[in-house]
Amino acid sequence: MNPIVFNSNYTFFQKIILIGGSLLFLNFSYNLLFMTFYDKHDNEFQYPIYIGLIPLFISILLILAFFLRKGIVVENKKLYIGYFIFKKLIYRQNVDLEGITDISIFTKNAVETIEFFRAGPGPSEYSTEMKSIYLLNKRHTVKEFLIESTQNQLIEFTVDLLENEFDLELNSYNPRF
Repeated sequence: MNPIVFNSNYTFFQKIILIGGSLLFLNFSYNLLFMTFYDKHDNEFQYPIYIGLIPLFISILLILAFFLRKGIVVENKKLYIGYFIFKKLIYRQNVDLEGITDISIFTKNAVETIEFFRAGPGPSEYSTEMKSIYLLNKRHTVKEFLIESTQNQLIEFTVDLLENEFDLELNSYNPRF
């Protein structure tokens, strides 16, 4: 099994929301378990304990979603899109390579505005160059998205792996109807 783990699919602002939401649910769970429902005189809970465990479980899921990464897995001459947490494969989805002969790399500029953190006037934004790998058929009429990343070396390594393992060719996208 050859796993290649790429970067997260979340933007900077989405990561802040995930961490903030997890801290909010963690605080809510703490308040439910130890401040509101616990009767100090009888040393027991007034209400069922699972009411306080539900926000704790949601908090743990949000923290795990923060660490979720997407990647590819090559195993037994089959290609899979995998989802990883702490570099451990948790789910994989088969990629159908029937009729696929070419690979193409698309480059686009991604711009994200960060107006929520800027006190002054005008938009604050940063841009990055995203590279996407697409799988194409012989005439380039079928285009399937595989993965994207901002790291050029990782994209080149992935393309080399796909060329060697599946006998695919790197070509520029040129549909011939």
